[in-house]
Amino acid sequence: MLAEVGDDRARFTHSGNLQASAGSAPVTRQSGKSRHVAHRRIKNNRLAATGRYWALAALTGSPGAHDHYNRRGDTGDHHRSSTKRSP
Repeated sequence: MLAEVGDDRARFTHSGNLQASAGSAPVTRQSGKSRHVAHRRIKNNRLAATGRYWALAALTGSPGAHDHYNRRGDTGDHHRSSTKRSP
């Protein structure tokens, strides 16, 4: 994470800027009454991979994170690589 972000704390003035760089912040486009939210296609791939590994480590090492993951799945929020969770 430090290798991709660097040690300059002023580089990202807001957490949303770091999320946008990692590709985890959604892109919202709206015009008039129309609104479209999509995933970000252009991102720092190494930073995005770091976030996935970090989440996996938390999921496997923390019972609280695992419970949170299961609660989110129960409400219909699924992991990107899985098609559908069985109840």
